[in-house]
Amino acid sequence: MMDQEEQFRQFRPYCLVLTTQPSRECLAKLQHLCDQTSPAQLQDLQDYILFPMQIYLKTPTMPENYTLAVLEFISSFYKKCQLQSFFFLKDILNSCLALMAPPKKVSEDLQLSFCCCLEVLLHSSQPSVLTELLTESNNMKLPLSHTIFLCLTWAEEQPAPSVKCSALSLLKALCVSPREDKQVFSLWVDMFVNLLPGITSKLVKVTQDPKIAYAKVKALAVDTWGHYVSTVMSDENFPQIPDMENMEKQPLKDAEWLKNAQAQISQQISILQPLSNHTDVKIRQALLTCVTDLLSTSKTTLEPCFNVIVDIIVTLSVDDQEEISSEAHSVLSRLVESCEDENIESLTSSINKNLYDISKGVGRSLGLYENEKLERSLSLLKGYLTFLRNFEDDSTFFLSQIHLRTLIQSLIKVSEIGEISNILVGGSEDFSNFEFLFKPEYYLTSSRPQKTFIHLNKPRLVQLVVDICFILGNSEAFYIVAQFLLEGIEELDHLKREAVWLLNKVMEGSRSNMIETVTESLTNVMQKYLTINDLGNERAVCKVSNHPVVISDDWTVGLLAVEGLGIVCNILGENIASDIPVVLLHLLSTTNIGSRLAAHVLYFALGDLAAGTGKEIYHLLAENVDHLSRDLNLMLRKWEHSSPGLPTLIRVVLKVSAKDQEQHDLQDTMESLLNHLAVSEEQRTLEILNVVRVFVFGVKEKMESFKDVKSDIIGNSVEDIKGSVAKMILKLEDERFADEQLDIKLSECPSEGFHTAKPDTDDEVPEDDTEEAKPPLTADQKFLQLVISHCRHFISLSGQPSWQLSSLSTVSCCLDLLGSTPHQSPGQAQETLLPLVHQTWHPLRLLFKSTNIFIVDKAFECLMVIAKHARDFVHKRTVTDVFPPLLKFFQTLQLMVSDRDKHTTLAASQSRRILARLSAGVWDLLELLDLQPLETDPIIQLLLEHLGDKLDVAGEENSSHCILEPKRNLDANILWLKLNHKSS
Repeated sequence: MMDQEEQFRQFRPYCLVLTTQPSRECLAKLQHLCDQTSPAQLQDLQDYILFPMQIYLKTPTMPENYTLAVLEFISSFYKKCQLQSFFFLKDILNSCLALMAPPKKVSEDLQLSFCCCLEVLLHSSQPSVLTELLTESNNMKLPLSHTIFLCLTWAEEQPAPSVKCSALSLLKALCVSPREDKQVFSLWVDMFVNLLPGITSKLVKVTQDPKIAYAKVKALAVDTWGHYVSTVMSDENFPQIPDMENMEKQPLKDAEWLKNAQAQISQQISILQPLSNHTDVKIRQALLTCVTDLLSTSKTTLEPCFNVIVDIIVTLSVDDQEEISSEAHSVLSRLVESCEDENIESLTSSINKNLYDISKGVGRSLGLYENEKLERSLSLLKGYLTFLRNFEDDSTFFLSQIHLRTLIQSLIKVSEIGEISNILVGGSEDFSNFEFLFKPEYYLTSSRPQKTFIHLNKPRLVQLVVDICFILGNSEAFYIVAQFLLEGIEELDHLKREAVWLLNKVMEGSRSNMIETVTESLTNVMQKYLTINDLGNERAVCKVSNHPVVISDDWTVGLLAVEGLGIVCNILGENIASDIPVVLLHLLSTTNIGSRLAAHVLYFALGDLAAGTGKEIYHLLAENVDHLSRDLNLMLRKWEHSSPGLPTLIRVVLKVSAKDQEQHDLQDTMESLLNHLAVSEEQRTLEILNVVRVFVFGVKEKMESFKDVKSDIIGNSVEDIKGSVAKMILKLEDERFADEQLDIKLSECPSEGFHTAKPDTDDEVPEDDTEEAKPPLTADQKFLQLVISHCRHFISLSGQPSWQLSSLSTVSCCLDLLGSTPHQSPGQAQETLLPLVHQTWHPLRLLFKSTNIFIVDKAFECLMVIAKHARDFVHKRTVTDVFPPLLKFFQTLQLMVSDRDKHTTLAASQSRRILARLSAGVWDLLELLDLQPLETDPIIQLLLEHLGDKLDVAGEENSSHCILEPKRNLDANILWLKLNHKSS
C-alpha cells in the first residue's frame, strides 16, 4: 500500500502551481485528476490537495470567476469524501464571510457558491468536526450567527429565487437533527435556542411575502421553519415533570421563556394556517410535513398550538391532491389512536364548537379578501365534517338543529347565484321540432349547464360547497337539512334559488344513505318541486344565429326545480313509478324551450328520470303518452291561463304517439278553442292562435313522418317484385291471345242463323244523368277546413301584426296539408280546397300593400303554397292583385338595403334576407302558374322599371346574388331581349 507521499505525487505539481500562480487551467486539470481518483485516496489527501484553495481564499486576488471556481472545487471535492478537519472548516467559513463583508458588492453567483459550498461542508463534516464547531470554547457562535443572518437577509431581500432557495437550504443544513449524534445535538440546541425567535420570525415573514411568486421558496421556508421549531421546542428539551429539582435533565430555558416562545409559535402557526389552501401543492405538502413533525416531537410543549395544528391537518385531509389528503388522513388516524378517551371527548367537543363557529363565520367571510377567507373556512368546514363522519359515529353536530340551521343559513348566503349565466351557442339551433330530446348531439352541448355564482367565483369554492352538501346528504342530518331547505324555499324571496340548488346537491349526496327516512324526505321534496312554476319565463326567446354567439340565460327557481326533479326521480327510481306521469306532465308543461338554457335543463332532467327507471327518453314518453294526452285535453279545455310549456306538451303528444293513434279528442279541443277566438281577450287570442299553430305544425310533422315510413314500405315491396316483371308480361300475353281467339269465335254466325227482320231501334246506350256522388270528407280534412275558416279572419287585422303572423303560418300549413289529402291534389276535383283558397284570397292580397316587411314575407310564403296547389284557380288573380304591389315592395326593400347609413341595422339586415328570398320566389311563382309570354312580359317590364338591371343583394351565403335569374327558358329569353333592347 502506498504511503501519502507517493499518493500525493501526481497532485503535487498542480498544487504547487496553484499555491504560487493560481490559474483556471491548472485548477481544471486538478479537478479532472480528482474526478479520476477514488474517494478513499481523496479522503487521506484532502489536507494537501485543498491547501492551495485554503491559502487563496484568505487573500483572493484573482477575478471573481476564479473565486467561484475555487468554491465549486471545494464543493465537488467534499461531495465524495468526509470533512475531517475542524481547522479547515473554520478557515473556509471565516474566509467566505470575509468575502461577503461590505462595502464590497456581492454578486448573485458568489452568493450561490457561498451557500452551496458551506452546505456541502456541513453535510460532509464528521461528528467530531461538528462537535468542535459547536463547542463554546472555540468561539464559533459569532461566525455561525453571522451566517444565519446572511441567509435570512438574502432569503428576504434578494430578488433571485435561486439565491433565496440556496440561502434557505444552507439555513436548513445548519439545523442539526436529533437523530444524529446526541452530543452534537445537545451542543447545537444550547447554541441555537436563543436564536430561535429571530430565525422563525424571518422565515414566517418570507412565507407571507406577496412579492415572492416562486412557490419553492415559500415551501422551503415552511420546511425550514418546521425543522427549527420541532428540533428546539421538542418534548425532550422541555420535559413536563412537576418536581423540577429532581429531574435528570433540566429544561433548556425557564418557564417564562417557554411561555413567551409558545405564544410566539402559536401566533406564527396561525399565520401559516392559510397556506393550507395555497394553490401550489409544494407549499401544502411542506406545511403538512411541518405540522406532522410538530405533533410527533412537540405535542406536549406546543399544547397551546394544538387546535391550530389540528385545523391545518383537517383542512389538508380534504385536499384535492390525493397524496396530501391520504397522508393527512393517516396523521389524523394516528392522532385519534394515540389520544385517550378523555382527550377524544375533549377533541370532539372542541371540533363541534369549532364547527359552529366556522358555520357562523362562513357567512361573515364575504367582503375584502373573500376568496381566501371563503376557501379557508369552507375547507376547514369540509375537513371537520369529514373528520366527524370518519372518527366519531355519535357526533352531536349532525343532530343539532341549531348547528345545522346556522350552517345552512351560511351556505345559502355564500351560494348566491349570479343574475346571468353565459352559455355558448354553436349556431342556429331550432328546438321547436323537439328533436333535441332524441338527437342531442346535434342541438345541445355535451355537459350540463353551469351556474355563475357571485361569491363562489372559483371552481374550488363551488366544489367545496358541493362536497359539504354531499357529506350532509350522506349523514343522519339529511332529514333535518332537507326540512330546513324546504322552509327556506317557502319563506325566502331573494335567496330562494340558492336554497333549491343546495337542496339538489344535498339530495345527490343521499344516494348511498341507508337511513329509512331518506325515501320519505325525497318524496316530500319531489311533491314540493311539483308546485314550483316560473311565471316570468313564459315569453323567453331563443336567439338564433349562423355564427356562434353568447346567450345570457337566467337560472330561475323553476329551472332549478326541474333539475332537482330529475335528480330526485333518478334516486328514487321504481319507488315512484305511479308518480312518473305527473312528473313528466310538470316537466313538459312548465318548461319553455324557447330558452336555450331551459331546453338543456329539460333534456338532462328527462334523461335523469329515464335513467332512474332504466329506459330511454323516447320509450319513457311513449309509455306515458296516453296520460299526457288526457292531461293536455283537460288543460286546454279548462284554460284559465297559458302555461309556458304548453307548446312543448303538444309537440310531445303528437310526436311520440303511435302512428295508428287517433287524435280526435285533441282536434275536438282545438275546435272548442277556435270557437272562442271571436270572443276572447286580446292576449288570450294570441295565445290560442299560437297553440293552434303549434298543433297544426305538429300534425304536419307527424303526417310527414308517416309518409316517409310508407315510402320505405313501398320501396321495399318494389324490390321484392323486381324479378317477377318478365313473368307478369308473359302471363298478360297469354291472356290477350286467349281473348282474341274468343272474339273471333263469337263473331262467326251459326249455321242455322239468328238474324231477324226487325231493325234495331236503339243502337246507343242511354246516358246516365245522375251526378257522381261527392266523396265524404275525412276527419283530418274537416279539421283543417275548420282551422282555415277561423284563422283566415285574423290575416287582415293590420293593427295586430302578431295575430297576422301566427294566423298566416297556420293557414299556410293547413292549405299545404289539405292539398296532400285525397281528392285535393292539382288535377283533381279540389272541391274542399278551392273554396277555402277563394275565401282566403281577399284578406291575403291586402297584405302585399302592408308596410311591415315580415308580414309581406309571410304572405308571400302563403301565396307560394296556394300557387302550388291551386295554379289555374289563382292564375289571373296573382297577375292582377299580387305582382304590382309586390314589385313596389321590392323597390322599398331595395331602398332600405342601399342606405349606407343604416347598413348595419337590424331592419337592413332583415330586408336583405327577405329580398334575397322573395327575388328567387318570384321566378318560382312564374313557373308554378305557367304564365304565357303575353302575361310574363309586363311583369318582367315592371320588374325592370322598378328595380333596374343592376339590382344586387348581399345574401347570407353568397357574397352577391342577382335576383334577375329566371327559372324558365321563356322568362330568360324575354328578360334577355329586354335587357339588350334597353342597353342598345
